[in-house]
Formats: sequence, structure tokens, C-alpha cells
Amino acid sequence: MIKNKNNLLLEIYIENIPNNFVISLSNIFFDYFTNKIKNNFYINDNIEYISTNKRLGFIIKNFLIKKNVNLTKNIKIYKIVKENILDSINYILKKFNIMKWNNSNIFFIRPIRNILLLFNNKILKIKIFNLESNNFTYKNFFDKENKIIINNIKNYYLFLRKNNIIINFNDRKFKIKKYIEAIEKKLNGNIIINNALLKKISYLYENPNIFYIKIYNNLFIDKNIMINILYKYYNYLLIMSNLNNKLLPYIVCVSNIKINKNIKYHYKNIIINYFKKIKILFNLDKRYLLLNNFDKFKKIIFRKEFGSMYHKILRITNISFLLSKKSNLNIDYKKINLSCFLYKNDINSNLVKEFFCMKGYINSYFLNLNKNINKDIIILIKEQCNINYIKNNKLNYLSFLILLVDKIDNIVCNLYFYFLKNKNNLDNDPFFIKKDINFIINILLKNDFYFDINYTVRKLILYTRKYNKDLYYNVNFNKYLFFIKKIIFIRFKLFFLKINKNKHLVNFLITKNIKIFNINLILNIIKKYNNEFKFISIIFKRIINLLKKNKNKIKINNYKFYYNNLSKLEKKFLNILLYIEKIIKKKDNDSKFNLIILNLFKLSNFIKYLLNKIIVINNNNLIYLLFKYINFINKI
Repeated sequence: MIKNKNNLLLEIYIENIPNNFVISLSNIFFDYFTNKIKNNFYINDNIEYISTNKRLGFIIKNFLIKKNVNLTKNIKIYKIVKENILDSINYILKKFNIMKWNNSNIFFIRPIRNILLLFNNKILKIKIFNLESNNFTYKNFFDKENKIIINNIKNYYLFLRKNNIIINFNDRKFKIKKYIEAIEKKLNGNIIINNALLKKISYLYENPNIFYIKIYNNLFIDKNIMINILYKYYNYLLIMSNLNNKLLPYIVCVSNIKINKNIKYHYKNIIINYFKKIKILFNLDKRYLLLNNFDKFKKIIFRKEFGSMYHKILRITNISFLLSKKSNLNIDYKKINLSCFLYKNDINSNLVKEFFCMKGYINSYFLNLNKNINKDIIILIKEQCNINYIKNNKLNYLSFLILLVDKIDNIVCNLYFYFLKNKNNLDNDPFFIKKDINFIINILLKNDFYFDINYTVRKLILYTRKYNKDLYYNVNFNKYLFFIKKIIFIRFKLFFLKINKNKHLVNFLITKNIKIFNINLILNIIKKYNNEFKFISIIFKRIINLLKKNKNKIKINNYKFYYNNLSKLEKKFLNILLYIEKIIKKKDNDSKFNLIILNLFKLSNFIKYLLNKIIVINNNNLIYLLFKYINFINKI
């Protein structure tokens, strides 16, 4: 081991990383680099991470190279470090390749403006994004006169502190908490802030200064509306009184600069204007959304060829009504129609147009004020509009229907244009419908209601044809129907591959014959046998690893064995396998799939018992049977 201890400093200056990427980018970069460098060096957790919305990097102190790393004249320590850094930067560039920012063909979230890289207090030269590494950074890139030169890694934190930059995330978080506690004590209130928002503010501000501003009480509207808008878009905090649990007339703000009277006055004017704007939009919504004027939907175009939002809502209503009839749950048509219109009513909301995070909530808020609306329908709308509720709870049947029909209508209408452009090449899977299909699968897995996707797709195509007779003039109806089913099929397959990484089992479950594609059967099997699938996959991997290690490899095609020479356990193994092969040859039906899965599970349990009994596999018959099992699963 080399006696010299090494020090490394990397700071990548990025131009204002968006809020929603700061945390994920930092975590992915740090994890990848740490795993890389630990292969060659002893680090002993001496890593200090640099993570703000402008800076990404780390300081590693006193790390040593491992004994097993051979250093030559050509391979030196700094070259290994350099390779690890370049590899890590390239990895995050691939992960977050969102936009092109300059003439080089490199894509990233935001432009990289500077790379500070020191190894043992000397510049370690790398070039990326047409930038060469150096020994300086900026307080603010757009004020280049404030260049901060770093000649010694130990002075990095000190020099940045002098320039009012707190690099350590935990130090910033601690400072914010102290400010909050002081304001709460002074105003006898409780600042509404959760861990997620505290983390977000700690990442966004390099030198957080927290202060409060008094505003007029009459500018406040509903507490939940205010919290959603202010937290999501402006990072302003509200204060609740400790005496009566009501909102106090103060807004808590965060700034990167020290606050004086002029800055406070400026902030106050901005906040009052924001509040006035929110209140005007809220009052406009109150006037129009309470009237339930559904004629407005006729003016909102969904897709020119498929009509307005009014036509879309009628399609959802009619299909939902037919499906409820098919399920023998004959729901009143008027109830379905009203629910569909109310479900889409927030499209007309001025608040939603300005602040999209209010979608769903604003609708249910105004419905509660409307005494003419049935409470059951209000519950339905709340279910349909609350994404967290949809993800975590079972839905009412009508909510379930409307949500699914709406998503399938989106798929049918959007794929039409893709189908027209790619008539000669329909093997590709368009990525833009991924979200809708994954949403459908999640709802179907979560809820136990029957839903016929094939029937819904066919009926929706027929309804769109009624609206526009020329729509399918150049499109073969059956070919288009098959294409949609195929795309949904591919997405179902990809979704289940994420759940169960054994592609052979997924191929077996989601049959390649799309004409008999039965989504409900697949979903029922997934729900019913999810644990069995996982267990089969584990045993499958275990056998593969065993056979790789086994020295007595045999040629499976040329190997001959005699049934009478098999042990009792080996005979049982073979009999179960032959029985499953017989079942597979039968016609497809519900009982066939259930039988195969149950017997595969039974066989996997038996193999586990068999392998646990045997310490070393030196029996050619058993090796042959294990190979036969692997080949069987692969061909399924």
C-alpha cells in the first residue's frame, strides 16, 4: 500500500438546476462515483458532498490506493481518479440528457459553466462540455469578477463561507430550522412546513436568509389552496396561530441575500400582487364553476378530427354506461353524464390554467359549496381528481370506469395520427402513450372490478367514426383496432417485466398470440400468483448459477439416460415436468394457465428441497434434468 494520503476536490458549476432534479441528480451522481472509486481506493467514508442548485461535487480527504491495484509508469493514481470522474460525469449526462445547450453534441438538464478539479492541490485536467477543469469557482457565474481561486483543498469551505456560500447541505438545513424556530417564538405561531419542503429549500438556497412580511387578512382565501400554490410555485410559507389555529397575516420568505428595509418593501409588493392575482382568479372560478355551465366545453378543442371536449365527455359517458350495463350494475345514465362533466369541469378553471397543481382540488372544493350536487357524486369527483388516492386506495366502480375510459379515449385518439404517419412501419412502440397505459395497468391491478379493454377500444373507435365519417376513410378499421391492441399488449409486457424480471415467464403469461389476448385473465393471474412468480424466478436463477459453477458439464442433446436408473426424487422431478409439458399443449383457457403456474410452483419447491439436500452436484442425471428444466422455461 502506498503511504501517501490523497485529497480530491470536484465542483461542477451548473446553471440553476430545476427544483425537481436537484435531489435525484445529486443522489445518482454520488452513489455512482462512490461505488466506482471504492473499487480502487480505501475511502473510509471521508467524503463531504457538495450539493446545491448550482454546485455538484465532493471533497474526499486522506484516501489510499488498494494493494490489488497495479501501478506502473503508464498507470498512475491521478489517471485512475480522472477515469472515475469522467465516467461518473458521462453517466449523469446520459441519465439526464434532456436538452442541448451548446454546439457540442452533449445534452443535459442545464448548461455546465465551470469545473473546479484539484487532486492533491494541483489541477487535474479533464475536458467536458468544451470546458477545461481549473482551480477557481464563482459566487455567481454571471458576475465573473467575483472569481474565487482555490489553491488548497482545505481552504475551499473557508473561502466560500467568506463569500456567503454554505456548501454543506446539513449546515443550510440547520440554519433554516433556527430561523423558523425564532420566527415561531416571536409571532406565537407555527410555520406550516414539511420535511420535503424543508429539504427543497435547503437545496435551492446557498445562503438561506428567512424573514417574514405582514400582509392584509382580506387577501387570504382557502388555506389548502394557498398552501398548494405558495409551496409549489413560490417557496413562501404560511403561519398558523397557536391560540386559535387560524392563519396569521404573515408570509415567511427565503432569500439568498441579507435582508434590509428596501428589499423587504420590494418583497411585500411582489407578494401582495401575487395574492391579488390568486384572489381574482379564485373569484372568477367561484362565479363560473358553481353554475356548472357545460356548454363551455364545446369551445374547448380536444382534437380537431375528434371534436371538442364536449364530444369527448359524451364518448366517455356512453361507453361508461354500456360497460356498467355489461357488468349488470345498471348505473343511471344521468348520474354518469353529470359525473363525467364535473370530472372535466376544472378545465374551465382560471386557477388551474395558471397553477396546474390545483387540478382536481379546485373542482372538489367548489362542488362542496354547491348544495344541488349529490354527495355521492362529490365523493366520486374527489376520488377521480386525487392522484394519491387513486394510487393508494380502491376506487368506487363509477370512478374506476370514468378514469379508465378517459385514458383509453386518449390512447385511441392520439394513436390515430401516429398510425396515419407510420402505416408501413407499425412495429415501433410510441413512447408518448406509456404514461396512460401504465396508469390503466395500475388501476386494474389495484381494483377488483371487471373491465373489458378490447370491447372499450372497439366501441370508442365506432363512436369517433359517428362524429366524423371521413375519419377512417384512409384507415382500415380492423387494422387500426389490431394496432391499438398490439401497442397496449407491448406496454403490458414491459410493465410486467419490471415487476418480474424473468422474461420467459412473462412471455408465457402474456401470450404472443394477440388475437386471444385476454388482459383480465393476465391481471387475475398476476394478482393471484405474484408470490409464486417471484419464487419460480428465484429458483430459476439459482439453477443457472449452479450449472455455471458445475464442472461436470454434459452435452444435453447427446446425453442418454434411463428412467429406471433415476432415483425416486429424480423420477418425481421428471414426472412433474412432463405433466406441465402436456398441459401446455392443450387449448388456452383459464384453468390451463392456473394449472401450469401451480405446477411450476410445485416443481420449484421440489427443486429447492432437492438442492438443499445435495451439497455437491455430481450426478449426471440430475444435471441433465436441471438443464431440461432451464430449456423448458426458456422455450415457454
